[in-house]
This record gives sequence, structure tokens and C-alpha cells, in this order.
Amino acid sequence: MPLSRSFLPAWVLGGMVTSTGPSKVGAPTLEGPVEVTIPPRTQAGKKLRLKGKGFPGPHGRGHLYLDVRVLIPEPLTPEAEELSRKLKEVHYSGA
Repeated sequence: MPLSRSFLPAWVLGGMVTSTGPSKVGAPTLEGPVEVTIPPRTQAGKKLRLKGKGFPGPHGRGHLYLDVRVLIPEPLTPEAEELSRKLKEVHYSGA
């Protein structure tokens, strides 16, 4: 997406649990942080639009686009590793 004077790009971090959501996360805006709901099964790289939260322009405020990034915690606990393996097995087994 090309930059323009009315659009403002930003990013927001969600975890593996967030991506299976829905989850609420804090997002930066020009007026300060706001709470944004990340829809269930949102993939990394998905763009979320916050209407009217971008740069001001001659026709009102533009939009803020949030790039969703998924953060995997490090180090994973043994329980989290086992759950991740089980999820992978279920996902790729066609079940």
C-alpha cells in the first residue's frame, strides 16, 4: 500500500493465542493508544483499518492501517511446545 498524506501505517503485536482470538490489543494512534479487536484466525501480515485515525487532511482524517504481527514467546514452556506439536499434527493431518 503506497504512503499518502492521509494514510498512516502502524503495526500491532499479537501472540499465537491472539491469532486464534478474538482478542483485544493496544494499538498506537496519533491521539494515543486505543484498544483494537483482532478477529479470530487473523494471519500475520493482515491489515486492519482504523477509520479516521490517520493524518488530518483537507477532507477530514485519513485512516490508520495496522499490520498484524504474530509474536511467538521465547522460550516456550514444555507444555506450550507440546500443545504446538499437537496443533501442528491436527492441522496437517487433515482432521
